[in-house]
Amino acid sequence: MKRRNWTKAQRARLYEAHAGVCHICGEPIDLDTDRMEVEHVVPLALGGADEWSNVRPAHASCHAAKTRADVTHIAKAKRVNLKHTGQFRPPRRIVPGSRTSRFKKCLNGTVLIRQKGAPNARA
Repeated sequence: MKRRNWTKAQRARLYEAHAGVCHICGEPIDLDTDRMEVEHVVPLALGGADEWSNVRPAHASCHAAKTRADVTHIAKAKRVNLKHTGQFRPPRRIVPGSRTSRFKKCLNGTVLIRQKGAPNARA
């Protein structure tokens, strides 16, 4: 969904509708010294709507902090969605010589190729 641009009149109405209070920190927003931003309560990337019911006024600094926290949640939601649809494969970073690698190094220095289905003997 495309994010819309909020006009000055819409920003003023939003500010008045919420009594000029930042919805993240609860402090009043002074328009002379603070920068007010329109903040989505539920981010658009997580299925939030770009409607009046989902937007609140926020300080620019509070909004930036919330956005930094939302980025991790958005990335996780994308990974879960890709995994659910079968498109995500975790990266394979195999440590050489570990149990998941193809090779096995013996204590005498020889290197063996592991057989598929062979039991891993723990001594």
